[in-house]
Amino acid sequence: MKINSIFQAIEGEGLEVGIPKVFVRFQGCSMMCKNCDTPEAQNFNEGKEMNVEQIMTRIKTYKQKYVTLTGGNVLEQDLNEILKLLRELKRKKYYTTIEATGSDEIKTLNNISKIFNIVDFISFDMKSPSAKTRPFHKSSVGWTHKSQYKIVIADWNDYKFAKKMIEKYRICKIILTPCWNVNEKINKDFINKLCQKVLKDKLKTRVIVQQHKIIYGPNKQGV
Repeated sequence: MKINSIFQAIEGEGLEVGIPKVFVRFQGCSMMCKNCDTPEAQNFNEGKEMNVEQIMTRIKTYKQKYVTLTGGNVLEQDLNEILKLLRELKRKKYYTTIEATGSDEIKTLNNISKIFNIVDFISFDMKSPSAKTRPFHKSSVGWTHKSQYKIVIADWNDYKFAKKMIEKYRICKIILTPCWNVNEKINKDFINKLCQKVLKDKLKTRVIVQQHKIIYGPNKQGV
């Protein structure tokens, strides 16, 4: 498996925000989102090859029991190896989260279904227009009892998209994630206006700021 980095940090977004975790960041992603906050994890030719035993050895050094597999794109790795890693994590009684793009027909792939049945929590991305990549696929709507669906909001076109998704997929826990460049200051005015629109439109959602950008700034090991 190609690994970009393994590090501990405080979860910065979504429903698990604030939880101390070990993050296993995989290398390589074909999505190439324009608003990606970790572009250095996109190139499949970079990163370090590590097996399950090597990854577990690194994870154990941090003394945390929450582990998130992130990317890059986890599901573009060797899925049999990802499955082995998750089984070993569960055997050692780790709470596991996986971050998935939600932009492919994931239910048609047998191993991915096995992966999602093992993990404790799944974070899907509903790719908004500003990402300029493959759109969210309806087959990603599943495992609703242990999942969240994040939508990055970079502009008001993204908000229109999010409103449509919230109204269409009422069973899902959809999180709106206001976005700003990791090297810039937090855009409080934009976030305030976003909150006001959510209140006015009575959307059944949550607005959760990416606190890792505030805490860690351009330090990518905190993102």
